[in-house]
Amino acid sequence: GGGRAAKLDEMEQVQAVGAAQLDLNANGTDGVRETQAVGAAQLDLNTNGIDGVREMVQEAVAEPRQLGSRLKRANRADEAEQATEPRQLGSHLKRANRADEAEQATEPCQLGRRLKRAAAAGEGSASTAGEAAAAEADEKEEEAKRPAMGKTRPKGPSLAAQRAAVVPFARAAARGVTKLVLRAEPNHALVSCSSFRTLQWGASSHRDALLVGAPTLLAHVRSLCPEAAPSEANGQAVAAEAQTAAVPPSFALSNELVAEHIDEWLALPFSIERVEPRADHVFVCAERNAQILPGSEMFHRIYVDEGVAPKQIPRALYERDCGARKERERREHEQIKALGECAPLGVRLRVNRTKSDGDCFFNSVCKAFGGGEHFPTRDEKMWHAANLGAPVPHPQEPLTVVELRRVCAESYTEGMWEIGQAMRAASVSGSAQWTFVADTLAETRERIRTPGSDAGDVAYWADESAVAAVQRYLHVRLLIYNPHAADAHRAQCLGDLKACADMPLRYILLRYTHNSTKLQHYELYSLGGTTVFERASLPDGVVSAFASRVSF
Repeated sequence: GGGRAAKLDEMEQVQAVGAAQLDLNANGTDGVRETQAVGAAQLDLNTNGIDGVREMVQEAVAEPRQLGSRLKRANRADEAEQATEPRQLGSHLKRANRADEAEQATEPCQLGRRLKRAAAAGEGSASTAGEAAAAEADEKEEEAKRPAMGKTRPKGPSLAAQRAAVVPFARAAARGVTKLVLRAEPNHALVSCSSFRTLQWGASSHRDALLVGAPTLLAHVRSLCPEAAPSEANGQAVAAEAQTAAVPPSFALSNELVAEHIDEWLALPFSIERVEPRADHVFVCAERNAQILPGSEMFHRIYVDEGVAPKQIPRALYERDCGARKERERREHEQIKALGECAPLGVRLRVNRTKSDGDCFFNSVCKAFGGGEHFPTRDEKMWHAANLGAPVPHPQEPLTVVELRRVCAESYTEGMWEIGQAMRAASVSGSAQWTFVADTLAETRERIRTPGSDAGDVAYWADESAVAAVQRYLHVRLLIYNPHAADAHRAQCLGDLKACADMPLRYILLRYTHNSTKLQHYELYSLGGTTVFERASLPDGVVSAFASRVSF
């Protein structure tokens, strides 16, 4: 009895294990079926992808020995499906798409359409038949636009052929001569009209300059020398050297033709004779006696401007001048270190700054009399004319910008106004020197009276007439010094003054500068606090520098 009971228990345990195994098998089968359902729903995205997944599922069903491992993968797929979208399925689809791309690499148009359909299906958007037909029509239209293989579009003459068709020429450098040179002359150089550098006759740069800068004259030369025009042999232009025998050395152009095409004429390169200096001589610049080498850019520039070679001097004289110039430059450098920008005057002067507001000249003169040491002596007639008979101020009353501007406005005559109108009409755009000139003399004078800070774009800047008027009004000589100008133009004096026995002449030193846009500026020089000088107190260097401009 006890043995039977044990066997029955053992059989019940076996049956329980079998039932559990059947439940596990049933659960695995259900998991596989769910995986198949999910794969079937997702693999509608791409036909090739569906086939790959179906083969995987069929293989799992057909091979029951690997059921355990497949069940594990199915369980992981179920867990991933519950958390997010099936990532493994997406990777299968990506691998399937890459395989599809590799297979269809030789058919780019079909691949593009398949990828578009796959992307549209992946996003869940349904493409209508009309849209697909329109997309296919667009692709066919783009394919029709692409040039067929083996077909070439018609082309014009190549750049090499255009250059070969050019008959090279230049213009003679002699002044007043309108002659074209068609051959490279012996002992002559071809020179650019813009940089004055030497060019090579018949080179690409020479031919390009003619093609771009003088097409009409180039056609005219071809018409005069038809036998020099290149012929075509087997589609290739004949070499330029073969044209030389058919080209005359030169011929003259009529003045009418040159005048009609003056822009092209001025764009032509020059043919300049190579000139060497005489024995033991050198070419020099006439202004500074600086040496000029034959064939240099400066040599060509002077030859074109003057029609002859530069000036020649003996080499010994040139070397002596170089030594003297170096010694002079050394002394000037030492003076500049000691005296600053006023070294040519032999004295160090202090600069009293003024604002660049259009009134710098008038402010500088007012500052000269503002120290309390010297007082202005006003001309009574000019005062009454400018101020409608108002009483003359006391000598100790300081000068003002408005006072000086009124005197200048009253001194501005009708003749000056007419000249100003002509200069305003002829001035370049953007020039502010003549903008104060109005359509009437009265309006012009009103602009002169207005301070520069209030007048704006029509402000009156002090010119020669203002300098002369202020000198007469105050009976002072204005010594204007430009430290940045050339030696011959640093010291300037404007206007004439009549000598008065009861009114001694006094002097004021003004600093004048202007930049590259001709914007002028005046400032006041002083020496040890002195801004108004008597003749006896003027430094000797100042008197020497201005001696050629004014009599002291």
